[in-house]
Amino acid sequence: GQLKSDIGQSALTLTDCCMKTNTINELPEKTPKLVTAKDVAEVLAMTPRNVYNLYHDKKIPGYRLGDKSLRFRLPKVLAALEINLND
Repeated sequence: GQLKSDIGQSALTLTDCCMKTNTINELPEKTPKLVTAKDVAEVLAMTPRNVYNLYHDKKIPGYRLGDKSLRFRLPKVLAALEINLND
């Protein structure tokens, strides 16, 4: 219960934070270092499946944590896709 709502809150915080930032290099210190495909999908307005497809097609970097967990660094994903949040 509580853990799930905390995760949802961090996703909203991540999205809000990124949309208010001038460039990907100016993300605040409190931004999580590693984020889920769902978090990336929210920022990019796509489905998590599309994020996984981009990773498997080697278009964005990601990090395997164990056998099943995959995490991303949002600034690196945005840079790989050449996305500036100001556009």
